[in-house]
Amino acid sequence: MKIAAGILGSVLTLAGLPSSAQDTGYCASLGLTAAQGSSSTLTRQTWGGETLEFGYRFTPKELGATLQPYLGWAKLPGKSHLDNRATDSLWGPNSYDLTCWRAGIDLRIQPLESLPITIITGPSLHNWKVRRLGGGADVPQAGDGRAVKLGWRLGLDYTLAKQWNLALLFTQSEWRSEQKTVDTWPGYIDQDKTPSYIEGLNPSRPAYFTLMATYRF
Repeated sequence: MKIAAGILGSVLTLAGLPSSAQDTGYCASLGLTAAQGSSSTLTRQTWGGETLEFGYRFTPKELGATLQPYLGWAKLPGKSHLDNRATDSLWGPNSYDLTCWRAGIDLRIQPLESLPITIITGPSLHNWKVRRLGGGADVPQAGDGRAVKLGWRLGLDYTLAKQWNLALLFTQSEWRSEQKTVDTWPGYIDQDKTPSYIEGLNPSRPAYFTLMATYRF
């Protein structure tokens, strides 16, 4: 977290300096994340995450707008200590580390050429790993056989300099989206197989904000 914040600060400082690199459409991004919704329920905190992303921007003549396919990684860390809470208890609230790989494609639209602001939106695919802090089994993804979950992101991008951008994005994705019976959880047996709602775990649709600085090569 401190390393990412320091690098992000350096990026923003350098953004005001001239650059001689040619814009070829490739871009690299580094940023900070803030857990929202089911993500903050799982992590028990909002701040402290980080993200990396690599992409390529191009503008099809027939589209008139820019597309950016990308591959990225994000971490939403769990709160390391919960007061008066047994860390080995299966039932929440516990604390979990969330990490994900994501791939997607953004549509980038600049409404006014006179303003250095671009609207970003597009679908994404996510693979989540949820690790419970304090020991015990990791939480599996939903038992639907799909390791890849659908998502979407929306945000604004501000052009700082010729090759530097700063974007604020909101991402929402699937993770556990259907009701499961409580006997599917390790260490618990329910002969009636009663569907159970577990806060933050079932169903769960992680979301997070991202503040990213981007350099275009």
